[in-house]
Amino acid sequence: LLFCALLVSTVAVSVYDTKESSKPSVIIIGATGVGKSSLANALLGCDPLRDDCLFPVCDDSLDPCTKQGSYATGQWLGVGPNFKVVDTPGTGTSDDEDDLLIQEMTDVLKNGAVGQTNSILLLLDGRETRFDRSLQSMLRQMSYLFGEQWWELMTIGVSNWTYDQCSIDNRNELCSKYPSKCKNETWFENEINNQLQKKFHLTKKFNFVFTHSWSQTMSNYYDLVQQDHWRQETKKLWEIMSSSETPFEFKTRDDISKENKELKEENKWLKEHCRYRYTDTDRTDIQSKNNIQEEIDI
Repeated sequence: LLFCALLVSTVAVSVYDTKESSKPSVIIIGATGVGKSSLANALLGCDPLRDDCLFPVCDDSLDPCTKQGSYATGQWLGVGPNFKVVDTPGTGTSDDEDDLLIQEMTDVLKNGAVGQTNSILLLLDGRETRFDRSLQSMLRQMSYLFGEQWWELMTIGVSNWTYDQCSIDNRNELCSKYPSKCKNETWFENEINNQLQKKFHLTKKFNFVFTHSWSQTMSNYYDLVQQDHWRQETKKLWEIMSSSETPFEFKTRDDISKENKELKEENKWLKEHCRYRYTDTDRTDIQSKNNIQEEIDI
């Protein structure tokens, strides 16, 4: 009877015990042209301008190179521990393919080689602080499909935020002389957090990493200031990725509803099975007691 009771209370869990799924992973999402593929290459230790990197990088055209989700495993920054990075199609294309690209991304995350992740990186262009309509639509659809936990694993990445000494000095000077016009990291974080909270009715305050992938091109490689900031920001991202103990599995609301229905049916069967076994056991016990009593009376 105890065995039956334990079976009835069992819930479905997913176990990720393969070497592939146990690696820290990050899925990069965002609009077309913000630098998702460039960042994926740089995280793997490849100069984004090289032609032999794993993820193709387009020129300044609005037509995206990445129209299908793809992933790669490799060493963090080319020298560190193994990890997985997933590059996804961008929104806001010139050929009005947003719906198809979002569907493609959903299929890859749910049914493709991804399945689950430790972290989601929403990459934004540091020169913009507004969410265009297509990006908002994508985020809403993903939130609806995969639930509120989608937001809990999300970190904001910032591209095109340069860390050469001249750019740093210019930002600091503007903030010092004209505080009301200050546009430093704190300002950007506040602007984006406010918009996310307002547009998507969130209370979470997101973490940010200012990962300018073009700092990893050959022309910038010997700029010690840029390289120091790159190491600091990517270290923050790695710590976020590796701190998640339970990966997020990409299950839609329909998937969860189906699983709940199956669990209810299984529990119903187990309860009925245990009830019949309980009844049979009772009858056996009663018969045994009656036999003993008869023997005593004799």
